[in-house]
Amino acid sequence: MIKHKRDITTKTFVDDGVIIEDIMQYHYDNEDEKSQHKLYMEYKGFEDSGQARQNIGTITEPNHVWFGSYYRRTTKEYEKWRDKKKVASILGNNSKGSY
Repeated sequence: MIKHKRDITTKTFVDDGVIIEDIMQYHYDNEDEKSQHKLYMEYKGFEDSGQARQNIGTITEPNHVWFGSYYRRTTKEYEKWRDKKKVASILGNNSKGSY
């Protein structure tokens, strides 16, 4: 059975937009289940990190499970309101429009 373990979304703001990185992590009962789910995630636009197993135990008592971590990076440009003075006033920066 596929067990959805974690979602992580980060946003990195750049001059003309934002880079969004989505990470989704799963545990699986077996390798075949992981392989099938990998195909589905790739269909949805995600890439596999390559890590196949994860230790959910301890160093002295390991418990390795099948694991999948998938990521997708997208870039979105700011809307067409590129008036830097307006953007600067919204963000509370100086009137020169740098931000």
